[in-house]
Amino acid sequence: MPNFVKYILLLTSALLIQKTFIWVIAISSYNITPDLVLIVLVYISLKEGKMWGITAGFISGFIIDLMSGTFLGLLALSYTIACFIVGNFKNAEERNLRSMNFILITGLAAMITNSLYFEIFFQSAASTMSVIEVMYKYIVTSSLYTMLISLFYLFKPRKKPLQNAY
Repeated sequence: MPNFVKYILLLTSALLIQKTFIWVIAISSYNITPDLVLIVLVYISLKEGKMWGITAGFISGFIIDLMSGTFLGLLALSYTIACFIVGNFKNAEERNLRSMNFILITGLAAMITNSLYFEIFFQSAASTMSVIEVMYKYIVTSSLYTMLISLFYLFKPRKKPLQNAY
């Protein structure tokens, strides 16, 4: 199966899970949800590079923006910038995809995405929350939860044995 078909299927399934079943794993009392689409976007950006990541990030972010009905283009912008930065790690693709580096890179992407999204969202909504309060309530907690969920990627079956993955 060509890579782009695989990526479309991965993103479509992540989008559907993100929009329909995320309440199952969300910590709703604190409004903390993992970003499953971002985990797939990090994988695509590390595997294929900046251009694939940017394109996939913009399209999936725009689709989520259309589905949610909030600030149109805000999540698309956030995903695009995060995928551009993550795409710079492509040179060490095998090492970054097969180790704890994937989780750290996912955490970096989540911090970038959540920072852009929540800071712009709360500034535009004329919220009374301070920047620090937004950071601790939404950005850090959601980013850490996304990192935690991305741990499952490391446990997926490998086609070849894992060597020198540190």
